[in-house]
Amino acid sequence: MTPMTASDTSACRFDARRTSRLLSLLVLVVLLLVPLSVVLTVPRVRAGTPPTGFTDSLVVGGLSAPLSLDFLPDGSGRVIFVEKAGAIRLWDGTTVSTLHTMLEVNTIGNERGLLGVAVDPDWPARPFVYVHYTANTVPPYVQVARFNVTDQGITLSLDPTSKLVLIDDMPDNASNHNGGTLRFGPDKTLYISVGDDALQCNAQALTVLAGKILRIRVDGPIDPSNRATLAPADNPFASAPDDNQKLVWAYGLRNPFRFDIHPLTGDVFIGDVGQSAWEEVSLASASGLNFGWPYWEGSAPYQVGLCPGHTSVPPSQFPIYVYPNGMGSASVIGAAVYRGVNYPVDDSFPPEYDDDFFFMDYYAGFLRVLRWNPFTGVYDLVPGVSPTDWGTTYAFVADMTVGPDGAMYFLTGSALRRIAFTAIVPGQPRNLSAALVNALADVQLTWTLPNPEFDTDHYEVHRATAYDPNRAGYGQVSPDLSLGTSSWTDVGAGAAAGAITGAQYTAVDTSVWIASVAASGSATEEEVRLSVPCACCRSEPGRDRRPGSRSSRRRPAPRPRRAPRRRGTPPRCARHARVPRV
Repeated sequence: MTPMTASDTSACRFDARRTSRLLSLLVLVVLLLVPLSVVLTVPRVRAGTPPTGFTDSLVVGGLSAPLSLDFLPDGSGRVIFVEKAGAIRLWDGTTVSTLHTMLEVNTIGNERGLLGVAVDPDWPARPFVYVHYTANTVPPYVQVARFNVTDQGITLSLDPTSKLVLIDDMPDNASNHNGGTLRFGPDKTLYISVGDDALQCNAQALTVLAGKILRIRVDGPIDPSNRATLAPADNPFASAPDDNQKLVWAYGLRNPFRFDIHPLTGDVFIGDVGQSAWEEVSLASASGLNFGWPYWEGSAPYQVGLCPGHTSVPPSQFPIYVYPNGMGSASVIGAAVYRGVNYPVDDSFPPEYDDDFFFMDYYAGFLRVLRWNPFTGVYDLVPGVSPTDWGTTYAFVADMTVGPDGAMYFLTGSALRRIAFTAIVPGQPRNLSAALVNALADVQLTWTLPNPEFDTDHYEVHRATAYDPNRAGYGQVSPDLSLGTSSWTDVGAGAAAGAITGAQYTAVDTSVWIASVAASGSATEEEVRLSVPCACCRSEPGRDRRPGSRSSRRRPAPRPRRAPRRRGTPPRCARHARVPRV
């Protein structure tokens, strides 16, 4: 089910979560007996509980069922957000104003309304704002449209007459399972989520725009009346004869209400709301993937019978994370892929959070974080206030995104809030370098001291025998180094005796990081990987080798449902340098 407003809580929590038709009828009877005052109650705005070092604060309150938000890409910090009843609104850092109210929005039903918004990544050169909504057409449809929004210097101006409907006929025969997210990929194509319209096999029908992630062009010569012009040439079914199928990027989804896209790799992280047992987070690192609904719910078999046109259960992609939905009061919100902006100068999270995926449950209220573990080949939960939950009391959050200041911004039932990293960190060592010295036997480390040595108590050097972005296997190898220290030699950490064979050497990888440690225990650091020349890296005996730069993260290849995903590691002969991390 698509989570709507907090006022929809009593109705929405039971909608479409049934283990049998009889149970559904019993739930309906109970629901009708709930007092009206309970149904209309909006929980008060309150701060969530993030881990130590982070703060949750109010940006602006007094909103009316806000559901989705996006920042203008001009760095101004201005936010456009939409409310369920049809209002498109602006927060300019001081006040909230209404740009336009869409009277054509159908709000009959808990999961209908103005559901999503996205700003063109080339705004204001391309002055478009895109909206995802249920329309009061006959028959009812889910639609995606765009408006011209221009900057008047003091405020923004939306031209209602500029409305262009891009997709006008996504089915909405049921009032639920409408999807609701719009996100731009790194290539500036627009991704759209749409639910199965409560008809399960819609998700497997490639010619039906339901139960899918769609991907469309919004640049160049497009003509919505000729749907084929919306299809990017590299969509997985771009050559299909059916124009609907040309727009499909991923399918087999029940209700992908919220998803997000990695801004560098284009990987799509999807929160797909479950039926009666499991909520799931899925990853689409390639196009054309089938996520299995209704044959699978989470990682468990669900439907035994075959959908029309199928002679067997098709290959499907397992989710990267599932959790039980308890008594049916659950709805996963696939919120945001995190990338910091300017740590530690702004409110960005420490760099180890880069590429992590934040998600929460609309009713349970937990906030969780998934991080790729290259050693196990799976995504692990990042501990926070508990080993499982990074944050708590985050119920009724409908959307979340990263702001231009590195903080995470999110919408509750009546407010815009933010989570910022506020821990005091010491000055950061810079320009860490490593060189083999003393006939390749030792590793000499040098670095530039922070100036001033702000809040710094001492320095530490940590080392592992192989590079690991998750810090597993690292240990402190130096004593605590006093202020003013800018060099230290790791004796014996170089090539083993006898490793020299002509102009070739046995590979010995040394990965180190230097940390400025405050008295409180918080730290900043810089990291480097030193690769001793090996059989595929020729050099002259005795020459020091210094690392160059190479990205440590490689995009994982897609894997079948039953196979774990694996992330590549840098070649053993690669020279490698890391930017500052904490």
